[in-house]
Amino acid sequence: MSTPQLHGVVVKWFEERRYGMILLQNGLGLPFQAADYRVGVPNRQLEKTLVRCQIAPHPYEPKKLVCKNVEPVSPSASAFRRVGGKVLVRSNSDFEDGRILGEGGETIVYRASVLVGTPRGDGGVVCTIAEDRNLGRWFALRVEPVDSSTDTLRPPLLLAGSTRKGTIAGKSVNDDSFLVTTFAGEEYWLAAVSDGVSGSKYGWWASGMCMELLWQSLERFEREVVERFQIEPREVITEWIDWLHSQFVRARRDSRKEHEGADATLAMAIGKRGDHQRGYAWAICGDSRIYEVKSGPSGHLMPIIDQMDLDDQRQKDGRIDSGGLKTSIGANPQSWGRRRANSKPYSAGTKILLCTDGVTVERSAAPVKHIGLAKQRIVFSALAKLERADEIQDAVEGALAEIARMGEGDDLTLVVVRP
Repeated sequence: MSTPQLHGVVVKWFEERRYGMILLQNGLGLPFQAADYRVGVPNRQLEKTLVRCQIAPHPYEPKKLVCKNVEPVSPSASAFRRVGGKVLVRSNSDFEDGRILGEGGETIVYRASVLVGTPRGDGGVVCTIAEDRNLGRWFALRVEPVDSSTDTLRPPLLLAGSTRKGTIAGKSVNDDSFLVTTFAGEEYWLAAVSDGVSGSKYGWWASGMCMELLWQSLERFEREVVERFQIEPREVITEWIDWLHSQFVRARRDSRKEHEGADATLAMAIGKRGDHQRGYAWAICGDSRIYEVKSGPSGHLMPIIDQMDLDDQRQKDGRIDSGGLKTSIGANPQSWGRRRANSKPYSAGTKILLCTDGVTVERSAAPVKHIGLAKQRIVFSALAKLERADEIQDAVEGALAEIARMGEGDDLTLVVVRP
């Protein structure tokens, strides 16, 4: 029985020893001898040539494999497809997998040995790819840099965030922190807000440590997001927030004694730019919030959780003497199991809003009746119709200033993403 043909690319030719290396469509790198090349005499110019071949046992080492019956193939052959894309994770060697986001949303694996030139700053490339039917993935056999202009086909990604220290008497620091950024070649976005839990004088340290750890973990989780987000977004963000919690507990243990009781709330979301069908993943612990800004005649702020946990607020509002948060970053293992995470699609044009509790929640002792609804109307009115990056930051800051003028004395933090 003849072995099936595979496609690959010649990545090395060693003239002195008269053999070369082929990177196959399944990611294997195998040698071939000059005698196994069926068209002409191989030389260094053969490098980067697309080929087809058969796999056979090594003639002297039976446990190894080699390529036989090697012949060149035109890039226009039906086995290949040319796809534009953007480099998300760079390959830095012939043995390290990089990741490219194809124009159709597919993830393409490549290695540095197939690069024809160096990707430019925007990461735009054109790939010649071949499918590995056993692995069900695409592997690039040639990657050529191009000037990417695909971003002009999508609405611009809008990101904005602001925080404001509260006006409660004796309050000297802002216990809130936030992070909003892009990663993986600016194809993915991350937004997060954190609020130091009441009861500790070091809430500012706790929320700041959450954001510092989240920033430090970007490189660690970038590859996880690129490889798994389209299939299991909830699992990815759950692993991320669990890692953040464990690292926070470790950092607090190794820090000053005064930080022992410091916890923080956290709301975070990650998504792929412009991909409203697959949506975004979110995670919440504590009383920080995530909403979607729904435009239209009956526009409003839509919480992503139907029943926000009111117990989280009662201790702060003075309505009961005990209770407080059910979970937070830094909570004990029993409480930590109550953190929530999921993923959801969204409509094109939707704005995703993350905020600490002071921005939208009701206050029993507030100077304005139904202040929670009033604050939500302020936020919605400020953000609903904005579509330009130079307007949205001013709108966020203006909304927080207006909420503060209403008499809200808590720290205020608001982050907005329009994917």
